[in-house]
Amino acid sequence: MTEELRMYSFTNFYMHTIQQGIQPGHAAVELFVKYSLHGKRTTDIIGESQRDMLYDWAKNWKTFICLNGGDNSGVQEMFEFLSDPQNPYPWSPFHESEAALNGVMTTVAVVLPARIFDTASLLRRRELPPGVHYTFDRLLDEHRFAFDDDDGKRIETFTPWEYELMVRLNQYGLAK
Repeated sequence: MTEELRMYSFTNFYMHTIQQGIQPGHAAVELFVKYSLHGKRTTDIIGESQRDMLYDWAKNWKTFICLNGGDNSGVQEMFEFLSDPQNPYPWSPFHESEAALNGVMTTVAVVLPARIFDTASLLRRRELPPGVHYTFDRLLDEHRFAFDDDDGKRIETFTPWEYELMVRLNQYGLAK
């Protein structure tokens, strides 16, 4: 198995409580349509690593994190952010049918590796714990976290887009 993966969804808070749990399931299905080997959405540019990550998540992890995405404009803003070509992760929106809710986008979901959600968790703290050091390399335009732990010293690097994603993850509460 690879690094732990989780699917994060950002769902419109106007949805009924039960719907805030159901909409991410719809988005998960959309992810498989979008990244299917045999899907009919040939206009999508599908990365093989994104497809592999999605199938790894489905086979080995299956964890859903359902976040309150705010109102329509909040969900739309996350959609636009995830649409950025710098996004290396599998993602997809879910739109209700025209008959049900006039085609509104109710949620957007993305599959993320532990290096993103674990580091986002560190960023929520007011200060980094002992053994964790942060730097920004302007020359390489990357954010670096150095970890001194039981496994030795390791360095995780993040693009500015990934860093912004981690900041955003901390701005959303759990769906209720």
